[in-house]
Amino acid sequence: MRWSALKPFEKAAALVFAGAFFFRVYQLDLPIVEPYNSLSRQAIVATVARNFYQHGFNFFYPEIDENGPGPYLYNAEMPVYSYLMALMYLMAGGAREWASRLVSVLFSMGSLAFVYLFLRRLYDARHALPALVFLAFSPLYLAVSRALQPEAAMMFASTGTLYFLYLHYETGKARFLALSALLMAFAVATKVHSLYLFLPALYLAWRYRGASFLRDHAHWAYLAAALAPLVWYYFMWKAGVDDPRLIYRPYDFVKNRGPEGVSYWALFAPSFLRPVAKYFVFHLLTPLGVVLAAAGLFSKAPEKNKVFYAWLAASVVYVIFFWRILIDHSYYQIPLAPPLAFLMGKGWVLLGERVPRKTLWASLALLGVLSAANAGYFYRGIYFIPEPQRRIVATGEAVQRLTPPDSLVVASYDTGTIQLYYCNRKGWAFYVRPHAAESLIVEMELLRAQGADYYVIASAKVLDDAPGLESYLRSRYSVVDETDGRLLVALSEAPRV
Repeated sequence: MRWSALKPFEKAAALVFAGAFFFRVYQLDLPIVEPYNSLSRQAIVATVARNFYQHGFNFFYPEIDENGPGPYLYNAEMPVYSYLMALMYLMAGGAREWASRLVSVLFSMGSLAFVYLFLRRLYDARHALPALVFLAFSPLYLAVSRALQPEAAMMFASTGTLYFLYLHYETGKARFLALSALLMAFAVATKVHSLYLFLPALYLAWRYRGASFLRDHAHWAYLAAALAPLVWYYFMWKAGVDDPRLIYRPYDFVKNRGPEGVSYWALFAPSFLRPVAKYFVFHLLTPLGVVLAAAGLFSKAPEKNKVFYAWLAASVVYVIFFWRILIDHSYYQIPLAPPLAFLMGKGWVLLGERVPRKTLWASLALLGVLSAANAGYFYRGIYFIPEPQRRIVATGEAVQRLTPPDSLVVASYDTGTIQLYYCNRKGWAFYVRPHAAESLIVEMELLRAQGADYYVIASAKVLDDAPGLESYLRSRYSVVDETDGRLLVALSEAPRV
């Protein structure tokens, strides 16, 4: 279609899509050490993808580098996302950051399209455009759209699931039900948390079919297809139970997530609420988004269009259920974004109808400037990598030059997972806990007994937090490299005289 033939709102939407794509592909080849996103989460996903590419595309054995001599099974979500990254590596001719990030970008653009089309069908372009702008440039949504994490794929599948299910009930066409079932299965495979989507899906089924949907064989087939990925999760959970050597226990949420020894309800205290509210208001919504979403709550919706309210309610249930994880990982707020975008679209139209034009534009301009400044501040953490994070990459390159490929490496940087990834060696992530030199020395000796060949840390200054650990390493073992503040120690060699 020619540009001149497009309507004004269609032209505006096309420009927003173009801007969204630009902000997602800008500096796409950055190392995966941007401070905004989770370093350890990205490292795990990237490691699985690289091992698929380097060691054969065995879908049923997602392999990590942690856990020393093994086993290396990562018994968590089905590795559909990492597998797609590995296929992209195959086309790119290597495990390149831009190739893996591109998978997230494409899924993200798909989710923008689903939400825009959904709202255009529910209402019109006036409602859909502000929702699109929010999802395109929200700092948190943008960050996840470039990250090596399954969330971008999960949101693509989630938005598509409900969009096609709605189309099925509106048109009666079976192909839309099949597409919805396929995407629901993809969402659950990507993240088992996506089961929360059954709440708005059930609302749609009840709204259009009443209790009769329970007698429809197509709906039972839909349920079977959507739940099929749970077979994977069962076997991965069983693998974790049967083999205590596996390093991750992803299904024990209460034990492994959130502050240790704190009850679930105590996590809603103000000390935990404040950082969550900060991410919600400034990282996800921005000031303009807060005003529009609040206004949208006061705008009535036709009965058949209340699917977004059901979606929002389900997302709130999701947030409360995973609160223990969410207080540590802001990206667990992402499922709130599409239904909140719906409220923003409604709020935009409501304010346009109720507020005098001059007052409205002046207020929105001010909020827009504040939101742009807000987003610009957080965008720095998406596109610009500070020196400490750059050292991770340089240190990894040094380890690759100075150690044999089959070496087992003990790596430190926060959790150490990201440092191990850039070393491209099997080994262990080693967290330097402050004032714990004695216990850390014991742990190091245990790892050495399991075959650890080298210890590496990107900044030796971190060892100052655990006095005694560095002197222990230097006195017992040989320092291989300490260029640019890093420290690489051969754990099997005597110190050089």
